[in-house]
Amino acid sequence: MKKLVKNGQLEFINGGWVSNDEACPSFEEVIMNMMTGHEFLWRNFGVLPKHAWHADAFGHSAATVELFSQMGFETISFARIDDLEKNKRKDEKTLEFIWRPTYEGINGP
Repeated sequence: MKKLVKNGQLEFINGGWVSNDEACPSFEEVIMNMMTGHEFLWRNFGVLPKHAWHADAFGHSAATVELFSQMGFETISFARIDDLEKNKRKDEKTLEFIWRPTYEGINGP
């Protein structure tokens, strides 16, 4: 596996120890999960993931996206989006977008 990673034939996505709970995570839980997984990948393979992926069946929290952005992920792919939002984006051909979460009192009203 180390040779495949070194040759660019295998890439780790996300890199958390487990897929964290996005329904009601605390910042600390998300951070500790990612730190544990990333430390393992760095120690054993000398790499850190650039891309995140979450297939959470119950939706996604703005907290996760904000934290992943601050962790240096270049992209995040996720599975669930509101049907109205998805259909509108499909019609407008805007399925790819930059998600900028806003928190009251921090980034805006």
